[in-house]
Amino acid sequence: MNKLLLILALLPFPLIAEIKVLSQNLQQGGFKLLELPAGSTVRLGGAAVPIVETPQGAYAMLGFDRKEAPARWLEICLPEKPCTTQKLTITSRTYITQNVRGAPKAKTNPNPAALKQMQADNAAIRAARAAVARDATQATNLGFLQPLKRPSTGRISGVYGSARLFDGQERSWHKGIDYAAPIGTPVVAPASGVVRLAQNTFMNGNLIMLDHGAGLNSMFAHLNTMQVKVGQVVRQGERIAEVGNTGRSSGPHLHWGLYVGATPIDPKLWVAQ
Repeated sequence: MNKLLLILALLPFPLIAEIKVLSQNLQQGGFKLLELPAGSTVRLGGAAVPIVETPQGAYAMLGFDRKEAPARWLEICLPEKPCTTQKLTITSRTYITQNVRGAPKAKTNPNPAALKQMQADNAAIRAARAAVARDATQATNLGFLQPLKRPSTGRISGVYGSARLFDGQERSWHKGIDYAAPIGTPVVAPASGVVRLAQNTFMNGNLIMLDHGAGLNSMFAHLNTMQVKVGQVVRQGERIAEVGNTGRSSGPHLHWGLYVGATPIDPKLWVAQ
C-alpha cells in the first residue's frame, strides 16, 4: 500500500463526508447504523454487511453481541474510492444473574415429546431468520430508520445479558428485555415491519417475529393472543398482540428481543437513543 492509500485507510470515518453515522452505541449489546453513497460495500470482521439501497441513500446496520470482542475492524468501500478501515472499540459490560422461580416444571425439564417440539420450533425460527436475511436489502422495509418505541407498558422485570437460573440451575442468558404487565395488556410494533413468524412454541409460548429491515428484527414472546399473520405489514405503534404468560414463563410479562440478523442486541440501548 502506498503512503496516500495508507493515510486514507487510517482516517476516521467522521472525516469522510459521504459516510454518516445515524445512530450508534459501541458497547456489548450495542449497534451502529450508517448511511453511505449508493454502490458502497461494508464488511465487519471480514463478513459482508447487507446494504439497503434507497433513492435517498444506502444504509448498513451492525450489531454487537453480549460478549463482543473489545476490537472489531470495519471496512467500507465507496464507489470509485479507496477502501477505508476503522478499528471499533467495543466497551465491555458486566451482567447480573437472575434466579427465575415459578416457571412450570414441564418447561424447565422438557420430556422427549417436548424436545421434539422444540426442534420444530427452532426450525421455524431459523426459517424466519432466513427470510429476514434474504430480504435485508429491500428498500420497501425501512422500519429500522424509525426511533424505536417501547412495545408495552409495565415495569422492567428482566434485562438483556443476564444469566438466567431456573430453580438455581443456569440454563441460558437473557436475550432481551422483559416488561411485567397484566395479561391482555396491548403489545404494539416498536417500529414498522413485516411479520415473519406468528405461532405457538414450547419455550417462548405464543411468539411473533417482526422484520424491521436491514436485518433488524424483533421477537415478542409469552403472548396471550397474536393479532397478526405471517407476511402482514404493520405500522409503528400498531397493536400486534397481548401480554401473556405462555411458554417458559413465571408470570405475566412481555419478552422483547431485538436482533441484527441472528445477533441479539440490547433493546434498551436503542430505545434510549
